[in-house]
Amino acid sequence: MKKIVDKKGREIELIIGDDDTGRAYFNGEEVGQISFWVTNNGGDYTEETRHAQPHTMNVIDGFKRAGIATEIIKYAKEVYDSVSFASDPGTVEDKDYIHYSEEGLALKRNCELTKLTEDPDEHFEDNEDFDDEYEEFESENH
Repeated sequence: MKKIVDKKGREIELIIGDDDTGRAYFNGEEVGQISFWVTNNGGDYTEETRHAQPHTMNVIDGFKRAGIATEIIKYAKEVYDSVSFASDPGTVEDKDYIHYSEEGLALKRNCELTKLTEDPDEHFEDNEDFDDEYEEFESENH
């Protein structure tokens, strides 16, 4: 559990539970949450690390734009070994793989610009095989 003060001066309690969901509470009422998709890397010969990726996010009206989601991400960095958002390729043909809301995309960009989280697209810029691998994936799955 961690206590923070939001941009409007309210004391907010943050909790990340065993279900890998970060929740924000004000006066005992839930005002926001980010559910994380967590992967474990490593194993027998290396130290296991836990990587968290925000999956679903919601902050209720009246608490939006007060820094609560950003604080949940900061807290997640204390709980997990690394945190990053998924890429947003938008709509590809008739599929909408990952697509952020306007508010979610603003949070993602802010976290990446301030180096709170890594930009997942940076890992693919120097990978010459990425386009070929993506085309192969697409052909196998359509």
